[in-house]
Amino acid sequence: MTQCRLLLRTLPYRLIFSTFISLCLGVFHPNIVLAAENYSIVGKNDWLFVRHEIVLEALDKDVQKALSLIGQFNRLLARNQIALAVVVVPSKMETYAEQLPDDFKVSAYMKGFNDAVLTALRADGVNVIDLKAPLRHAALENAASPVFFRLDTHWTPSGAMVAAQAIQAGVMANPGLTKALDAVPAQKYKVAWASKAQRQVKPRDITFLLPAGTPMYPAEEILRFKVSRESDTPGSLFGTSTPGADLGLAGSSFSGAWSGFADALRYTLQRDVLNFSVEGDAGPWAVMRAYLRDDAFQVHRPKLLIWEMPERVVGWRPSYPFRAERYRIDDNEWLLQVDALLQGVCQPAAISAKLEVGGLLKSQGGMPGTSTQETDFVDIHLDKPADNRSYLSARLTTNGSRQVGIEALEAGGTMRKFNVDVAGDELVHIFKIPLGLSSRGVNRIRLYPGNTNSFAVADIKVCRYPED
Repeated sequence: MTQCRLLLRTLPYRLIFSTFISLCLGVFHPNIVLAAENYSIVGKNDWLFVRHEIVLEALDKDVQKALSLIGQFNRLLARNQIALAVVVVPSKMETYAEQLPDDFKVSAYMKGFNDAVLTALRADGVNVIDLKAPLRHAALENAASPVFFRLDTHWTPSGAMVAAQAIQAGVMANPGLTKALDAVPAQKYKVAWASKAQRQVKPRDITFLLPAGTPMYPAEEILRFKVSRESDTPGSLFGTSTPGADLGLAGSSFSGAWSGFADALRYTLQRDVLNFSVEGDAGPWAVMRAYLRDDAFQVHRPKLLIWEMPERVVGWRPSYPFRAERYRIDDNEWLLQVDALLQGVCQPAAISAKLEVGGLLKSQGGMPGTSTQETDFVDIHLDKPADNRSYLSARLTTNGSRQVGIEALEAGGTMRKFNVDVAGDELVHIFKIPLGLSSRGVNRIRLYPGNTNSFAVADIKVCRYPED
């Protein structure tokens, strides 16, 4: 019960509470939500903080499992000739600890958390780059140019540039990362800082968490920069006409285009960066899985991949029970999914797959490009049960539908249901799912494309994971 109270104080403010309460108390009681402690922390000098930034020692076992999963993922990437650099965004609370109210104390566990995470990952062979020390140093050295917004949870453009400079230094100090960066074609980028600070009405997300009637906080004055490629003509955009890049960034809202972080990386690394960041509560695991599924990865795989994640979510592994259901997945299944998505070449399994259509598709002859409704489906029959060493590979078009429903039938008759996000456009995309979904083995996969303008599935194969 104590852990539930702690979690209630620190859950993401956008998360719906009913799941939490049902799990912790076994019963929904709306008054508990109303009695929840205010998420905002009013600090000194008009600084605001949020309680969900607090790292709890009660979740340390989850943290250790998450770190182990990152280590396993790193080894999968290395096997596929992709270098990974993990960067953990430190807490605003510690970066500006002197601005916290006098009656609020950061725990000893939280003070040592960032260093402990980096140490554990390094011990497991993961390349990690420290952002905590550089951001703290910049905060102390230049109070006039803060690295975090006073009224928002995110870093400022100055903070984004400090982080990018730290990553550049970290890459150059690591022979493996330097080798990967050297394999990425260089580009010449320049940076231009604004001549004076600009008044910022947004972002100020913490102000929305203050009690009703709280006086308006004065707007912040922030210095911004603009990064451009020297060879670009006026009005041209970053990147090329093909998806993906040799240097990828998978991140949270800290990496959002508005933050300037990806642009800062382009400048400090003098390389193009494919920025695959997702706002909201998806979490780093769902973001990474979405990136690997996207054409940005499948068509053009990076040589160097930077994985940015906020400190507060490190322990919220794929199966974290308080994450939105859409993004929650068993830890081992997440690993199986990303492993399948990482495979560039299908190693055929000794299993044949046969496609059959059902629903309205059957009456329409199941022609490729046929529009579908919610009840339409296709069945993929396997001539023998597939074990956990196998995955399904196909090419899919789901124009108009961003999610495919999947039913996996075991040899014993038990059905397993889940959903997979897809592009939902008129193009053909690679589609891969693990088949090791049960101990008995799967012998049929049913796909529900949903409401589409056109749907097609082709090039169906059952593949084997590498033996190692």
